Amino acid sequence: MKIYINQKEIEVQDNISVKELLDMQQIAIEGTAIAIDNKLVPKNEWNDRILTDGNKITIIRATFGGSGILHQGRITNGFLEMKYIGITEEHPIEQENRLITALLDNGLDLIHLRKPKYSGEKTEQLLLSIPPRYYARIVLHDHFELAEKYRLAGVHLNGRNPHYRPLSNDYIPTLSRSCHSIEELTDGQRYDYLFLSPIFDSISKKGYRSAFSPEQLTKAGKEGVINERVIALGGITPEKKTAIKDWNFGGIAVLGFLWQEPTIAGVIRQLTRLRND
Repeated sequence: MKIYINQKEIEVQDNISVKELLDMQQIAIEGTAIAIDNKLVPKNEWNDRILTDGNKITIIRATFGGSGILHQGRITNGFLEMKYIGITEEHPIEQENRLITALLDNGLDLIHLRKPKYSGEKTEQLLLSIPPRYYARIVLHDHFELAEKYRLAGVHLNGRNPHYRPLSNDYIPTLSRSCHSIEELTDGQRYDYLFLSPIFDSISKKGYRSAFSPEQLTKAGKEGVINERVIALGGITPEKKTAIKDWNFGGIAVLGFLWQEPTIAGVIRQLTRLRND
């Protein structure tokens, strides 16, 4: 019979259990969660839960990075949820540290510090203005040595910094990178998650137009090229969430919409609209 594992079609024998499937795929039980047709299956049911033809299985692995854990899929009330990732403005914002912590306190999963013009010293000053309890949810785009020094969640590879070389063996960050074509996604297996952009016309970069047609995104989603590890970026607003879900993205990354009113009340309001609308 045919089933789908993380959107990839495979052939398996009839009457196979969840536990037998994991053994066949050589997937460790520790640190793994399983959802069938978007509904979480408790671990104590894996031996007895028999798969049926056409089941869509999502295998969720906990990824260790810095001092915290980034889950490939968050589960609430037994169902998978989208991930919400914020990206900072390039330029300084007044009380930026307080805005970042307010976002993380109100439902943002991760914040990417993208400050390409910041020196290492200035980036470190921003980090030190944020309480350490938030470090496990901060990802750096530059000055990767600071990620290891402060045990941050991870590093994001990009044109300025295309490689990461660990300084020690006791720190394994999450790795992410930006993709600007669907073809790039197929070469992203070694990354914990990938940004695909621009999905819609950019808000923060005027004139930066969507690079994909709805037909392209629909096809990539059905083929599993877009999956729970792929994050939609570019022109994200609340009314576009339905399309993003339909295209099978695992989450959204937001920049321009998030910072339209750079006050504590303003950023919380924008994030709440994204999560609830």
